Amino acid sequence: MPLSEFNRWLSRYKSAWEKLDPRRATALFTQDARYFETPFSEPLEGIEAIYNYWSAATGNQANVQFTNPALTDRRP
Repeated sequence: MPLSEFNRWLSRYKSAWEKLDPRRATALFTQDARYFETPFSEPLEGIEAIYNYWSAATGNQANVQFTNPALTDRRP
């Protein structure tokens, strides 16, 4: 995926999280997606599992501010 496309995706992910909106979040994934909450956890499989996770997770959150490091496609 080109970096510019990834940055657009990440911007939509940020918006979904800050708005605590599981529908917006799951719209970013395919029906057969695998979602890893952490690199070491078992993946959630499928859009329904991802939606259920996001619904539960965002139900306990408030005032989310999503930040991410600057990404570039420049090589040293």
